[in-house]
Amino acid sequence: MIFLLLALGVIFIGYGALVASGKHTPLSSRLMVEEENLKPWCKTAGISKMVWGVVLIFAAFYLMEMFPRILWGACFVVCAVWNINYTMKNNRKYMK
Repeated sequence: MIFLLLALGVIFIGYGALVASGKHTPLSSRLMVEEENLKPWCKTAGISKMVWGVVLIFAAFYLMEMFPRILWGACFVVCAVWNINYTMKNNRKYMK
């Protein structure tokens, strides 16, 4: 389970980097975001995906009971809540 969380975290970070750099644009965003807004949407969406990767890594550290466990749990919750808010603002701003 922990290895899976770490692997998914790294995958999310890599995928987010591809989206943020504009090397990959998800098909759904091409359909829902206007062409002139696609580049800024991809940048913020890529950052959001990278943060989700970091959140998964924090969750893995929490489950590994690394010292201090409360730190990893707090980082997980704070980053997850911030990222949900960040994603909602981005989607409201750019999606039709």
